Amino acid sequence: MAFGFAKQSGGHLRVHSRLGWGTTVRFYLPRVQTAMRAEVRSTPEASPGMLQDLQVSLVEDDEGLRATIATQIRSLGCAVRSASDGKSAIELARELPNIDILLSDMVLPGSMDGLKLAKEVASIFPECAVVFMSGFADTSILNNGLSDADLPVLQKPFSVTSLRHALTSAIAE
Repeated sequence: MAFGFAKQSGGHLRVHSRLGWGTTVRFYLPRVQTAMRAEVRSTPEASPGMLQDLQVSLVEDDEGLRATIATQIRSLGCAVRSASDGKSAIELARELPNIDILLSDMVLPGSMDGLKLAKEVASIFPECAVVFMSGFADTSILNNGLSDADLPVLQKPFSVTSLRHALTSAIAE
């Protein structure tokens, strides 16, 4: 994830390791020459209460990250149920009365990736919006089968603001 963040930011990451001496990690980021401005994104038809009481199904294999993202989702007023893989997510979906948004990692353990999971969930809940997450900086990995679907991908790590934007955009569409 650190390497992906460095590349997305126009920087680089170097790791030097020497047996018996230790490891040095150098993280290079470009220098900002001008004052940074906060980027304001507007979402068509999005309103502050748009996410209130929506049911989000979160699928993330990293337990700590899953807990953090679930907390972020709850802070937006959504109910969240989570799973660690595609199979568990499908079992959970069959137990729930509704899923408004599927928020899934693209790369999942087992034979079901995020795209296959989204298709399976859509067969249960056709109106379910989908947002993918990924820690990969190389978008060619993500676009394998995704380009036709044209679904949003939220790059990890992300802020609550980015999460809100991705979820409201998915619902607005």
